[in-house]
Amino acid sequence: MFGYLFSFQGRTNRMGYFMYFVTWIFLIACLVAASIFLPGVFFIIASMGPTFWLVFFVAFYVGSLAITVRRLHDIDLTGWVLLFIMLLGAVGAGLQEYTNMNPELPQRDMMVLTALSLNAFVSFFYIMLIVWPSEDEGNRFG
Repeated sequence: MFGYLFSFQGRTNRMGYFMYFVTWIFLIACLVAASIFLPGVFFIIASMGPTFWLVFFVAFYVGSLAITVRRLHDIDLTGWVLLFIMLLGAVGAGLQEYTNMNPELPQRDMMVLTALSLNAFVSFFYIMLIVWPSEDEGNRFG
């Protein structure tokens, strides 16, 4: 099971893609709720140290990349599209941060609009991965 979680080969349908992120949200919500409502759990979670949280983050991040690439394969797109989308998101976030740090820029309004447009496009892309139907017949990815 865990081997497939980190595999970039094959395809994942809409429900599998959606349920992957719902499962992670549920796990994180359980950790937060346990740390708030159960005495001592916060200290146990905090005492796990940075190594545990680094492994937790890497597992989530690599798993998210893998399942997104497989979802792209399911709609007959290459996984390299994800790299392009991630670069657009990084440019948008960097541009937004740059404009926040320099409020006296002459073209600040246009730069903010560009940053928001890039971030909106990236968000729209991820929503489309949830709603775009799968290729029923086989495609070049399986």
